[in-house]
Amino acid sequence: MFKKLMIIPLGVTVLILSLLSLKLVCPVKIPLLWQIAVTLLLLFPVPLLPAAAMMPRGRARTLVHRVGEAVMGGYLYLLILLVIDAAICLFSYFSGLFTVNLPLMGILSLILWLLILLIGGLNARRIKTVKREICLSKDKGAHIRAVLISDLHLGFFSTSAFIKRTVDAINAAHPAYLFISGDLLDSDLSELSPKKNAESLLKSVNAPCGVFACMGNHDLYAAPDPAFPLFYERAGIRLLHDERVDLDRFLLVGCSEVHEKERIPLETLLEKSEKPTVVLCHNPKDGEKLIDAGADLVLCGHTHNGQTFPGNIASKMKSRYSYGYNRYKTGAVLTTAGVGYWGIPLRVFTANEIVVLDLYF
Repeated sequence: MFKKLMIIPLGVTVLILSLLSLKLVCPVKIPLLWQIAVTLLLLFPVPLLPAAAMMPRGRARTLVHRVGEAVMGGYLYLLILLVIDAAICLFSYFSGLFTVNLPLMGILSLILWLLILLIGGLNARRIKTVKREICLSKDKGAHIRAVLISDLHLGFFSTSAFIKRTVDAINAAHPAYLFISGDLLDSDLSELSPKKNAESLLKSVNAPCGVFACMGNHDLYAAPDPAFPLFYERAGIRLLHDERVDLDRFLLVGCSEVHEKERIPLETLLEKSEKPTVVLCHNPKDGEKLIDAGADLVLCGHTHNGQTFPGNIASKMKSRYSYGYNRYKTGAVLTTAGVGYWGIPLRVFTANEIVVLDLYF
């Protein structure tokens, strides 16, 4: 919630800088009515997501949230370009080294903005396959192949074509297991219309040893729906809600995204086993805690690797576990960028991915 509220002062600050710089260099006086119209247009997206977070569940909240998601990607790059334009205008005014051609600047900024959205949108339709070998014993012995995905965010912006591409990419790896580390769903199950065919497409995943998932923060929005467990059952997915399963070569634990007070103590959940322990945990912030409690490998998602530039840089600065494979003591945390996207399809300098895990025991 705090992060969503932070965009309000950011958006207002950038807007003031941009209008001030235009006033300084614009050769003609901009009518007050136009200034008000431009201000309202640029401020429109700013309060949508924070407002949705404070609204009660229902259609109105869902509508405001979806509109906020739809415009946020474009708004982010509009803000970045406005900052650059404002900086150029202010530097021109105070330095006197050159004169700004406002119409040309506006046209170039518009073209660049549209190009970013187009390339980012096309990139979000692709699914990359990342391969990783992980040894869970001193010597390489038995080998099991699994696929890790997270953050499919099935909902309003999902299409049956994208879900099918995801399933095809998984099946092409010929895994024994499919692991889903949270946020399979985006919000309300009602947004998955029959036309999207999500259940039957997910059911067509060919993972003979099982499909296992933990819950993410977005799954919690859909969890109160009575149809929530039925969706997983029909899709052929076993949801591990703070639960452990003894599999052939390893112990699999699913840590759901729940309030700390509702969580089973990690010492109980990760009780010492002779077999290696693999944990599905949506948020990598708990990775070190899980390894300290006895996990050998923690599989995470949540971060999307920032999803869009400069989010990928900010994500890496926040935590070394935000993306990729990172060792910690005797274990490791593997965080995937996710196979889907939050909001409209947009990926800039990041990629949707599935992770093919060759596990050795």
